[in-house]
Amino acid sequence: GLNGARLYGVLPADGGDRAWDYDVEGGYQWGSDLGRRVSAGFATTEIGQTWKKATWSPRLAGLVYYGSGGDRDSETF
Repeated sequence: GLNGARLYGVLPADGGDRAWDYDVEGGYQWGSDLGRRVSAGFATTEIGQTWKKATWSPRLAGLVYYGSGGDRDSETF
């Protein structure tokens, strides 16, 4: 089985001159594959800020990925 969720959005700041954005996602995988037990998960988080009034609206962001479980043969996370 596989379950997952995602939450994302934009939060205005400084009267609309800037904006914070976020994207958080995660999932969990379990069961069996060719007789082998599967138990693995993943999570990603991204947080950024856009300067909307600046030339070209630059954006600075940070991103983190995490994945567990599996090997190349079972193709889990």
